[in-house]
Amino acid sequence: MGFLLHVALRTLGVGIREALEGSGIHPGHLGLLGALTDAGPMNQRRLSELTLIEKSSVVLFLDELEKDGWIRRVRDPDDRRAHIVEITDRGAARFKVLGEKMQAVQDRFLAPLEPQERKQIVELLQRLGSSPV
Repeated sequence: MGFLLHVALRTLGVGIREALEGSGIHPGHLGLLGALTDAGPMNQRRLSELTLIEKSSVVLFLDELEKDGWIRRVRDPDDRRAHIVEITDRGAARFKVLGEKMQAVQDRFLAPLEPQERKQIVELLQRLGSSPV
């Protein structure tokens, strides 16, 4: 089963890299932008917790995203040492286009499955994604 899972993940990874090509986005950026899109502005610590990305990597990724206009950081009014991260309007519009590409990758990846199987695998992955490791 390990080999088959590896092949499936590799196939999905190729599709994701192709969808991201030319966007300036790294796969690690997707989790940050997705969290900001879904949950709204938050501090960097919370963003690290939600995405399970190490704090130092979050800072590096945010530096890149901010430089390219995807996000902005503002001082947290409740903690002057912290920053609130928010997706910019331009970043949100660009992420929407990427979201459509990602949906197409997912649809192609799941195409061999029957509609009920697709629904079931998505539900199972959502459960796995929300369970503690």
